[in-house]
Amino acid sequence: MRFSTLILSWQRPAETIAAVESVERQDYQDREIIVWDNGSPAACQAELQQALGRRCGVKLILAGRNYGPSLGRNLAAREARGEALLFLDSDAELVGSKALTRLAWGLSRFPDAGALNLEIRTPTGSVCWPFARPRATWGRSVFDIAHIDGCGVCFRRRAFDQAGGFPAHFGYGAEEQYLARCCIAAGWRVLYFPEAAVVHKRVPAGRTPDQFVTMLRNHLWIPLELYPLPWALASILKTALFFLRDAWRERRLREYPRGLYAGLVGFRLSRRRPIRRDRWRYLRHILTEDRRLSQRPHAFPRAAGTP
Repeated sequence: MRFSTLILSWQRPAETIAAVESVERQDYQDREIIVWDNGSPAACQAELQQALGRRCGVKLILAGRNYGPSLGRNLAAREARGEALLFLDSDAELVGSKALTRLAWGLSRFPDAGALNLEIRTPTGSVCWPFARPRATWGRSVFDIAHIDGCGVCFRRRAFDQAGGFPAHFGYGAEEQYLARCCIAAGWRVLYFPEAAVVHKRVPAGRTPDQFVTMLRNHLWIPLELYPLPWALASILKTALFFLRDAWRERRLREYPRGLYAGLVGFRLSRRRPIRRDRWRYLRHILTEDRRLSQRPHAFPRAAGTP
C-alpha cells in the first residue's frame, strides 16, 4: 500500500520542514510526501523551495493564493498517487519511526475503516482526548468515532473520494467533523487509532470574532445538509443553544446573531444530501455509546473489530 502524506503549509516554513522530516524518518518506504503551500509570503516560499525543492520523495507545490484549509487539502489530494492519504498539519510531527507501518497494518486489519484518527499529543506529552468515555480505560483501544482531527488523520483513498473530500464551502471550522459524517454516510467506519501518534505543537487559544461566526455557521450547516428530519431540526436547536453559551463565555454576543444569520440564511438547499436511515442509526449509535460509556468509567472496551 502506497502512502501519500499531505502537508498543508502557510507561513510556517521551519515547522513544515520538521513535519516532512518526521515522515522521512519512517521505516515504511512505499510513500510520497506532498507539501502544498497555501500562498505564503515570498520569503516563506523561498525557504521551503531551498529546503524541499530538490528533496527526493517530496513534491512541493507553491500555490499562488490561500485556498483555505479545506480546498487546499483537496487540491493536494488530487496530486497524490497513494492508496492511503495521511493528512498532517504543518505544525505536527509523527511520533517514532513506525507510524506509517502501524497505519498500514490498521487499514489492513480493519478493511471497513475509511479513516484512522491518530493519537494527538501535545509537546508536553499529554494526550488530547475529546471523547466522553474515560481515557484511563479506553486510551489504548481502537473504537468507532464520529469526528476526526485534521492535524493527524489517515484516509483510505477510496473512502476519501466517496465522501467527497473536505467541504470547500466551509472555509474555517468543523470541516473535519463534516467529512467524518460524510465518510460514515458513504458506508465506512471512522476509527480512533492510538497505535500511531502525532505531536501537535500549537493549540488554538480562543477564536477571533470572524472565526466564531464561521464556526457557528458551519455547525448549523452540518445538520442542515446531512441530517434527516426531524433530527436536523433538533440538532440545529441544540447547536444554537450550545453556541449561545459559548458566546456568553467568550464575550461574543455581538457575533452570535451574525453566525445564526450566516448559517440559516446562507444555507443552500442544493447542498442537502441527508444520510441514509441505516447509516444515520449507526452514527447515532456511535454518539450515544460514547455518552453512555462516560457514565460507566470501568466499562471494559469491546473487541476492536466489532462495530
